[in-house]
Amino acid sequence: MNSNNSPLIQAVLVVEDEPAIREMLANMLEDFPVAITSVATADEGFLELYRQPWALLITDVQTPGRTNGIELASAARKHQPEIEVIVMSGYHNALGLPLPPNVSFLAKPWSLDDLYALVEVYLAK
Repeated sequence: MNSNNSPLIQAVLVVEDEPAIREMLANMLEDFPVAITSVATADEGFLELYRQPWALLITDVQTPGRTNGIELASAARKHQPEIEVIVMSGYHNALGLPLPPNVSFLAKPWSLDDLYALVEVYLAK
């Protein structure tokens, strides 16, 4: 738990199976007043989803395991309608799955500047 005196600390859940990308996302998010939880799979993301309220979910579509990031994004919006969601993938079209309503999609390879700007907008809400 973050002991920062700022009441603006928001919880962000990052789901990414590539360790280097997961670490880069966590490093980028350190610029914001957030508490970051990072996991490698959508299955782990489902476990975290119900543990606390989240301001933002950033998830890859394809991760190892039984579920994928689209299913996680849908569940997150149903469980917590106010959550902001960013789905990232180079494979989204290959899965043929529709994005849940009000979810942002970033195609890989995405620009760190584009992701940063989107996170900044979402966390300012």
